[in-house]
Amino acid sequence: MEFNKEYYRSLAVQHIGCEKPRAYFIPFATQEEAKEELSVTASRRDTSDYVKNLVGEWAFKWLPAANAIEDIEAAFADLPDRITVPSNWQMQLGKGYDVPQYTNVNYPYPVDPPHVPDDVPCGLYRRSVTLTAEQAGKRCYLNFEGVDAAFYLWINGQFAAYSQVSHSTSEIEVTSYLKEGANDLCVLVLKWCDGSYLEDQDMWRLSGIFREVYLLFRDEKHIRDVFLRPEVSDDYKSGGLRIELDKPETLAVSFSLYAPDGTVVCEGDAETNTGIGLSEVTLWNDEDPKLYTLYLHAGSEWIRFLVGFRRIEIRDKTVLLNGKKFKAKGVNRHDSHPVLGHTTPFDHMVRDLLIVKANNGNMIRTSHYPNDPRLPGLCDMLGIYLCDEADLETHGMQYVGNWDALTDSPDWTAAYLDRAERLLERDKNHPSVIMWSVGNESGVGQNHRKMAAYYAQRDPSRLTHSEDGTRRTAPNLKSEDPDLQKQGFCPYVSIQSRMYPTVEDCVKLYATNPDMPQPLFLCEYSHAMGNGPGDLNAYWKAFYENDALFGGCVWEYCDHSVAVPLPDGRVKYTYGGDFGEYPHDGNFCVDGLVYPDRRLSSGMLELKQAHLPVEIAAVAGKRNTFALTSHRFFKDLADDYHLHWFVEEKGVMTKQGTMSLSAQPRETVEFTVDLGFMPLAAPAYITFELLHKHTTPWVKAGESAGFRQLPLKEGRFTEAEKAT
Repeated sequence: MEFNKEYYRSLAVQHIGCEKPRAYFIPFATQEEAKEELSVTASRRDTSDYVKNLVGEWAFKWLPAANAIEDIEAAFADLPDRITVPSNWQMQLGKGYDVPQYTNVNYPYPVDPPHVPDDVPCGLYRRSVTLTAEQAGKRCYLNFEGVDAAFYLWINGQFAAYSQVSHSTSEIEVTSYLKEGANDLCVLVLKWCDGSYLEDQDMWRLSGIFREVYLLFRDEKHIRDVFLRPEVSDDYKSGGLRIELDKPETLAVSFSLYAPDGTVVCEGDAETNTGIGLSEVTLWNDEDPKLYTLYLHAGSEWIRFLVGFRRIEIRDKTVLLNGKKFKAKGVNRHDSHPVLGHTTPFDHMVRDLLIVKANNGNMIRTSHYPNDPRLPGLCDMLGIYLCDEADLETHGMQYVGNWDALTDSPDWTAAYLDRAERLLERDKNHPSVIMWSVGNESGVGQNHRKMAAYYAQRDPSRLTHSEDGTRRTAPNLKSEDPDLQKQGFCPYVSIQSRMYPTVEDCVKLYATNPDMPQPLFLCEYSHAMGNGPGDLNAYWKAFYENDALFGGCVWEYCDHSVAVPLPDGRVKYTYGGDFGEYPHDGNFCVDGLVYPDRRLSSGMLELKQAHLPVEIAAVAGKRNTFALTSHRFFKDLADDYHLHWFVEEKGVMTKQGTMSLSAQPRETVEFTVDLGFMPLAAPAYITFELLHKHTTPWVKAGESAGFRQLPLKEGRFTEAEKAT
């Protein structure tokens, strides 16, 4: 068994034996089976005859130094332990496999890029895989969806592949290595590699095969890749779908496209580049995520894609979806589980998305790497926008004197572009992805510009994002020099992005600044550290009043913590440093809108109120009259909500009622409430509660979407009438 120890220390090596990145999809044997591939309740890819999932128990051994391995075959001959795949080995508490380490900025090793320590801890994994004659007769691909930080693969004693990039898929064709019957898989996972300099994210540093692994059996001739390009006309009524296939020239492919109501729109034969015209299109958005279904049939394979028709553009410093103004009501989300670490089971991932929707959110920034490849498909169905971020951060470089050192170095260009390509190619067919991000907190330089240029060239239908470039130019906006002010924006992205600017700066430097040509997106704002953000209403007042302010994503969705079992059956949630690790950043990881077990914090309750899709105020001079402003962007309020009201006098509810109030997107309507003719006993308040009309995956009919409460003075008049 060959073990080239230079691969994980060489900038010239990103992947060996790996396939070019492609769109995520699973082939099935029949159209009916493909129809059931993914829903908001289950992922059914394991039911495909062409998938053999390798999750479960593997033989395992942890070693403190991969460099000390002299005979790799002998090392794999003695693996005394067992470990679950997927998982992080540090989360096997008490077994001596290293410890969890939380650090925000500091690299967990001496900084000398591209060099990593001589002694890099590693995990050796081994399992047997039995193939039938039918499986062994197909072309076979082994998919690793997430391995931190790099791995070597041997099959039946032969070296098959090397790959590095923790949060993206590595696919290896293993046809020539496999045989009918038992097959031996050996995987060596390195805790660090030179690529780890690009993965300095604010998170618990955990290692291992942490996402699912599976074999994919394909026909000899098969569709290798698919790029779906939905198009929407200038009047947003008609459109088309361009299907780009990477396939053998002689492979016959047929397609069928179904409308959201299940009727067949179009069917026929698909070539490498096929265009479908649609005289009418049903548009996709977060409030009404209507999806078409495309089936591709080639040989014995059926492949399903969900297709969303939507058009993202910027006009007059305003982000538009299908020609309409809308706002990003988002959060930043890490893969984080208090017991499993970076391993996020499907139901856990779904739960996170449902919590976001139930609290009036509509966006996630995948901080700071691509999430599980099934997550964008769930967001397509639920109506959640994604700022999809490359697996890239070099935050710790700021402590060694040059934050831009890697981002502006041609030596690192290949690694940067590899991470951009693996992100875009995997997720390119999802309507939920409205923005590609070059990464997080990694300085500025030519490599970011090349990533942004790749995004814009390969997929001009989406926005490109880089917070770092905007932060670097932001000081110019406060300059007294007019020429500098005009240079105060990042030129290689389509939207400006900042972290934690004040509300005043958002308005003055961006929204109302004539020298600022682009809208502003707050990729991080209103840090949830402590008991809650506290300033969300001020931000959202500014967002609604200024079209150039697109909204933002609160830092951050969940508390990151490792749960340590206690003798009485409870668990203790830990901070950085609790495992004796160094360096660490203490309790800065516990800064979420939900607790580690996903109970809602006061911060999430505040955000739910700030994201409430209505505002209600008393109308001055009009008895018992109120004004409701809809903060929806695509649908009438009455389509999905009731408005319930009740009056409390001295804390006792005395009157109540429910109405279905029509209000078009962004419309303000007046309505009256019959408070009767008897004087009210002070103090008295009227509360308006928005109730969901329909049961959805995230709420039940009748549950509250939030409320607004207004004081009533003595008598039957509103507070606003005191001045009249």
